Formats: sequence, structure tokens, C-alpha cells
Amino acid sequence: RNWHLRRTFAYACGVKGPHLEYFDIREEVCEALGGHKHGQRVQTSGKQAVTIGVAPLDEELDRPKLFYHVDGSAGAGIFDGLDTRKLKVVGRQKVRELTKERPIDNLELYSLSKEVSP
Repeated sequence: RNWHLRRTFAYACGVKGPHLEYFDIREEVCEALGGHKHGQRVQTSGKQAVTIGVAPLDEELDRPKLFYHVDGSAGAGIFDGLDTRKLKVVGRQKVRELTKERPIDNLELYSLSKEVSP
């Protein structure tokens, strides 16, 4: 399928040495490409991650993928070779958009989100 992404959500991309990337966070796009919604927390092999959104894996090839931010990593990445639809949803959290004034600290956001999200 040829996706016309609306990449409007700024977030750190790259598990090491992250850079600014823009993601499409629309529910229908995230669910179609990875089975989860923006802000859902998922569990995989002892670690948790928050669903960020969809962006091309490679700008030249335009292969859209659903990105996740694993707790403790520097930025969002993909689960290569894993069927993400099988990841267990364990909650939701508010994902703060990247700004120049405030770097991303997802563990801090997760602890704050426990107070406001079911």
C-alpha cells in the first residue's frame, strides 16, 4: 500500500545518537503498520516500550515502519524481525513532543503518566 504519511509529531529517533524525526501518529496508520496506537506501552522480552508513530525506515526507499521508544534507550527505533502485533499492551502514556527546550526522558514521562492515564 502506498502511504501518504502526515509526519507532524517531532521526536528523537535512533536508539544511540538520536536525531530529530517527524512521525505520523494517526491511530489508523499506526495500527495498520504495527498493530498499536501512539502512546500505548508494550512489553517485549522483559522490557517495555512506548509506541511513538510511523516514519520511513529509509527516506530513499520510503518503507514506513512503526517506531517504539524502549525504556532506557536514547530514542525511538523499530523491532526488526519481530511481529509487533504480538506485543502485549500494558498501558498508555502521554508522549511529549521533542522541543529544543526539553530533551526526551521517557522514564520520567512514564512515571508522570501513571498519575493521569488509566
